[in-house]
Amino acid sequence: MFPVAVKLLMTRVPRVLTLLWFVVGWNAAGQEQKARPEIPPAVRPVVDLARSAPPEFFADIIVRLVETGRIPARELQVDLLTEAFGAAAQVQQPFRWIGIPNAPADNRPYYLARAGELKLDALSLESRVLKAMLTVDPAKARELFQSVPHPLLDPRPCEDPLIADVSAYYEVAGALAQSSFSADEKEKGQHLQFLLTALAGARSPGEMAAFARSLGSVAWSPPQLEMLLASLGAKLQSLGSDYRPFAVSVSALRQELEGLSRQAQALGVSTDALAQGVRAYLVTQLTAPRCAEDLGDTTGAVAWFNGDFRGALSPISGEETKPSKRNGTVKVDPYYDSAEAKQLAAEFTRLRATATAGLAKTDMRSSPEWRRLLTDLLRDASAWQPSGSVIDAFHQKANVMLGIYQRAPPGDDRDRILSMYLTFLESASAEQQNPAEWLWQVRLLVMSAGPDAPKLAHAFEASSDMGLNLYPAMTPGP
Repeated sequence: MFPVAVKLLMTRVPRVLTLLWFVVGWNAAGQEQKARPEIPPAVRPVVDLARSAPPEFFADIIVRLVETGRIPARELQVDLLTEAFGAAAQVQQPFRWIGIPNAPADNRPYYLARAGELKLDALSLESRVLKAMLTVDPAKARELFQSVPHPLLDPRPCEDPLIADVSAYYEVAGALAQSSFSADEKEKGQHLQFLLTALAGARSPGEMAAFARSLGSVAWSPPQLEMLLASLGAKLQSLGSDYRPFAVSVSALRQELEGLSRQAQALGVSTDALAQGVRAYLVTQLTAPRCAEDLGDTTGAVAWFNGDFRGALSPISGEETKPSKRNGTVKVDPYYDSAEAKQLAAEFTRLRATATAGLAKTDMRSSPEWRRLLTDLLRDASAWQPSGSVIDAFHQKANVMLGIYQRAPPGDDRDRILSMYLTFLESASAEQQNPAEWLWQVRLLVMSAGPDAPKLAHAFEASSDMGLNLYPAMTPGP
């Protein structure tokens, strides 16, 4: 429904082949020199199982094992992180999606955005791997970064409620600029050129705050900072319009620019070129055609610019903030719109009403009427075949089962529902086809377990399903 830009896909196909050659060749060369270090027995089963799991899970687990010190040997850390970096290039989503404010829920874009919070997309995983590598082999981290393609972001239609978040690219670039260059290299300005190269590929307003933040993480000499601020101003001035990522990120950009301005003032560096770029940027984005809704604190950004930041430049007028025209608004295919789904909703409403009808006197969930309604609802929910794609059907059915589980009282009924839910998760093809979205639903179950948490942990440990078995080793664990 929401395809990734063709250019981005084409950059990743040859890249995966290159990374596979790199990883295999690098490992083979190392093995000729010395034997591969042993994986500690305590974590070997996890690593072996993760290698058979979706690449999202493997890369995440390896980073966590290294970060928590469970892979003590430096050589093995480098080896496994390189392997995880290669896996990250093969994951399904190239970067993280976030939803615009007030976007409708219960649809596929909504769950793409929620799954994005797990940061199991290629760019987020690569960033995490490289930051872990930076602590053990800075030169290797910088070398691997060269194979990370700069995200190519084009404006998206007003009907689409998602925007791209590629801040991980600039976050790791800033860390590399600070920590992977020697003092001599920094004296020659090589870390500056490194970040300017990263900036050169930017094409979306949503990237500007992240780049500005990366500058604040590095120590600069006055001439270096002046060149960077001028380059940032020129990039702001040259960017095409794309209102949604601009508006969503404008407050963050303002905050970063305020910090850079204070840093420049302390070093006696002029911000005139930056201010000129910021003025052009705000006017370009605000006067361009935009979608129906207004987002973000654009008024606050204009007021901030018109204060001390503009220097000798003229303030931005009201006419310079009006869009030239309005386009469409968000359109999504909502879940639970079929007759069968509405019937389930009605049954669920009756179940909930029966449970609360006499709550002041007794818990009606032990009554024959409530148990009859529960049995009917479970039967109909199990037989229900939701409309849409496989992943759409998975989300709809998972949400219904979770809602029933959350409202069941402790005891045999709740245990039965939990067993049904786990069987559903184990058999869902979404685990392989859409790993991050599958994992998000597992996380919702874990967050709802309450007193069942020990029982759920035991069920995960005993499960033959890779994802459930590996869940404690992954980021969203409790």
